[in-house]
Amino acid sequence: MTAVAADIVAARRAARIVKREDTATKSSYPGARDNLESPSAGYFDSQSDAMAALNIEGALTGVARRRFAVRAQEMDILDPASDGIPSYRLIDSEQQVDTPCLVSRVVVDLETETTDWELFG
Repeated sequence: MTAVAADIVAARRAARIVKREDTATKSSYPGARDNLESPSAGYFDSQSDAMAALNIEGALTGVARRRFAVRAQEMDILDPASDGIPSYRLIDSEQQVDTPCLVSRVVVDLETETTDWELFG
């Protein structure tokens, strides 16, 4: 398969690092890493495309989230291929929580027939 001239130009182009700074996050978390030592790899045609992706990432990670450990008294085996990305609404009056959460870890114990969830919300 032969190379297209536009692909050759893009492959030989000098790399650029596009940065996004959030002063609110920096002031809240002064010890947070800025990722400049090992920037995330991304392949974009323009700086504006890279900045748009960074802004989306910043909207997700720039908000303080809480982590919860939840034990369900039943087995619940997930299938993301058919169910999609698992997300739940966590309601806990003791912790004053009523928020949508994203599942980050699931441990199913077949002996005790329980499911342990780690949730971010």
